[in-house]
Amino acid sequence: MKRILITGGTGTLGHALTKELLKRKDLERLIIFSRDELKQERMCEHFQDQRLRFVLGDVRDKKSIIRALDRVDAIIHAAALKRVANGDLFPHEYFKTNVEGVRNVLEVCEESFIERALLVSTDKAVEPVNTYGATKLFGERLWKLQAKQGGAFAIVAMAMFWLAMDQCFKSGKKRSKNKKTII
Repeated sequence: MKRILITGGTGTLGHALTKELLKRKDLERLIIFSRDELKQERMCEHFQDQRLRFVLGDVRDKKSIIRALDRVDAIIHAAALKRVANGDLFPHEYFKTNVEGVRNVLEVCEESFIERALLVSTDKAVEPVNTYGATKLFGERLWKLQAKQGGAFAIVAMAMFWLAMDQCFKSGKKRSKNKKTII
């Protein structure tokens, strides 16, 4: 992978992922996409790597995702509202980010011919009992539907993230004529 975009890239996972991806010799550009300009500034100061590019935007706004693309080969979609208690207080906000945000990323992948994408999900999407889990489950369903149409679109819960990232991005698999997928 030469150019990777991480949505929600300033979060805990995004920070750890940035550290690991910057170790790769074949990484040409790593685009950190988030709506938190303070965290972007802190990451820029911390990593000080010319391959990093920071883009201010929100997955709720499809146009801002499109503006972040710069010949991107793959997307890691880690952006989400995650605080369980807040999900039940602000369900509309969680739906906009965790469901409509997923839809926006998927549409951008299709329109921009991006064939590799990884959705970071949660164990709370299994038999959800709260708004957070329900919105993550719905996002997973959208992602699986896209995966059936072709490309390497994978879903991974946080506990299995590093293994899945390895399989999705290092495998070299691309969309084939018979549209097999990794899932």
